[in-house]
Amino acid sequence: MFPASMVKVTAVVMNRYASEVSEAILKVGALQLTEIEKAERILSELVKETKTSDEETKNHFSEIRKKSEDLLLKMGIKPEIPIKLEEYRLDPDDFSKEALILDEVREKLQSVLKRKERIEKEINLIESFGRDVSRFGIEHTALARGWESRWVDFSFGRVEIGKREQLEENVNPLGVAILWGITEAGFVYGTAVYLKRNREEVREKLKDSGWEEIGFPSDVKTREEASRFNEIVRLRKELEKLTGEFKEIKDRYSRRLFRIWVAARMRELLGAVEKYFAKTSKISIFSGWIPAYKLRELLDAIDRVTGGNCYIEWRNPTISEIVHSKVPVLVKNPKFMSPFQMLVTNYGAPSYKTIDPTPVMMVFYLIMFGLMFADVCQGAIVALAGLLILKLFKPKRENFKNLFHLMIWCGGFSIIAGVLFGSYFGKQWISPVLFSMDEVVKGTAPGGKIINDIYDILGISVFFGLFILSVGIIFNWINSLLLRDWKGLIFSKGGLLGAWIFFGGIYSAYYMIKNNYKALPPGFQLLFLLVIPSFLFVFEKPFENILSGKARIKEGEAVSGGGIFTFFMEWGVKLLEVFSGYLSNSLSFMRIAGFGIAHVTLMDAFYEMAEMARGTGGIISSIIIMIFGNILVICLEGLSVGIQSLRLNYYEFFTKFYRTTGLVFKPITISREL
Repeated sequence: MFPASMVKVTAVVMNRYASEVSEAILKVGALQLTEIEKAERILSELVKETKTSDEETKNHFSEIRKKSEDLLLKMGIKPEIPIKLEEYRLDPDDFSKEALILDEVREKLQSVLKRKERIEKEINLIESFGRDVSRFGIEHTALARGWESRWVDFSFGRVEIGKREQLEENVNPLGVAILWGITEAGFVYGTAVYLKRNREEVREKLKDSGWEEIGFPSDVKTREEASRFNEIVRLRKELEKLTGEFKEIKDRYSRRLFRIWVAARMRELLGAVEKYFAKTSKISIFSGWIPAYKLRELLDAIDRVTGGNCYIEWRNPTISEIVHSKVPVLVKNPKFMSPFQMLVTNYGAPSYKTIDPTPVMMVFYLIMFGLMFADVCQGAIVALAGLLILKLFKPKRENFKNLFHLMIWCGGFSIIAGVLFGSYFGKQWISPVLFSMDEVVKGTAPGGKIINDIYDILGISVFFGLFILSVGIIFNWINSLLLRDWKGLIFSKGGLLGAWIFFGGIYSAYYMIKNNYKALPPGFQLLFLLVIPSFLFVFEKPFENILSGKARIKEGEAVSGGGIFTFFMEWGVKLLEVFSGYLSNSLSFMRIAGFGIAHVTLMDAFYEMAEMARGTGGIISSIIIMIFGNILVICLEGLSVGIQSLRLNYYEFFTKFYRTTGLVFKPITISREL
């Protein structure tokens, strides 16, 4: 429910241990380094900030890393920092010597790859040519080599399989011979051979018989070499030889290249760490934030590499750092909540030490989706679609994984709601557990149950919304107390006075409904429930000034620090915001009922259309309409319901308490991209 507790660490180490300490920080992978602040510097009068890595040196390592990485990728190796770094270490002198082989390897590799690419293109060209020729059944004839005759002509084409025999009968009297080739997509390809003197008559007869003429590859005559199909044998042998050369280069150099890459990559990462170090001639000082549960691991790692020759202090965040969002935020939730964590962080990162709404938002979102899209069969399709996409396509991006897991969650809750309301592809095939949504919407509910008509559905939606708003208000009180935001606790829309008006409004509405909308609560009740809290908002600005130490009354100036007119204008706007805001927030949840009703009526409409089509177009037309209708409902309505559930959480729930001024925790790690 809350972000992980953070600790500010400040450490002093000897310069000779700086690289080892930097490596330890990378291995722990949980420290977000910050610039050393003067107030936090140990021996600050001795510390002089210096650039710890020369830009040219940094660029040099970066260039070597990119070159070695490019060569490894061409060899089919994706480099990653190994767990056991010790096996791949290079001394500075060895590193410089090893880096000299990069150009040599690149030349050898490029030479082999270019020749390999050229030969593969030639083989593909010949095979493509062979497919073109064999299509017409003439792969071993002189015609394939571009043979011409002054007496004989050819027509290359195809005919539908069913018309082949009739074609032969029609053209045989004209002395036409047809060499048949392959059969493809309902057509049989071939070459018609005939005397040139009969050309016009033959072509007309072929056309009338369903012959579709296709041009023979135009470059047959110019590709004498390609016509010798045994050329492929030679090319394949050459390709096999080059593959062996490629393997030899890979076996010989890949490990050395990997060591170079690891060394260069580590120098890049160490430079990224050490740029935060402030140094004197003998010591280095650094500071950063780390989750409290990782503190001991970092302390042990630094102590181990320095042999205890270090000084480290740590402290909890100050209230000033928390209020001014200087503490990075790490939100940790169970893995199964990842889809909902994604939705929350898309809205914004929570402020440190405030409530993380992910668990509660997960429950609210799924209930909303289920109520608006209650159908066992359609929910099963949504869940199954998400599961199949994950299993078959195996998306790599985390956001896509979360999206399809979200589909599984939503589909599952649609199934649960469908069982409760008795909806299976929009029909009541099995008796509902609670009530029949179909009967309620159509007005045929028997009565005597929890829900009897549409007004009951609307009422349930509003009550659910009031509960969500109440939770948001309580969360706002907790956040305000944790942040010592006394003004927000009392005067914000979700503060004590706003909640007073909200719950007073609920009671007033209940009183009116109970009295058939003919009476308001008694005057003294309205005075206590609505008038008094409205009046108390007058003191918001004076209270703010008192807190900030600026309370004053000057001639011609109100306690608020502005003119009288401005003072009352701000008060009126505040009341308008509170009253209209809570009213619109509450009524906004009626869309839950609206979408649930729309789902039932839309499915009924498709059933009616299918029934009408059955009378004219038969059962096939009816089935097609129902399939199309269900696809439309699942895709469009499912998407709309997902968006509406998100909207209700974002704009009705989160706005009551969620403070998105958080600084996302981004520790520097070995896997970090620079």
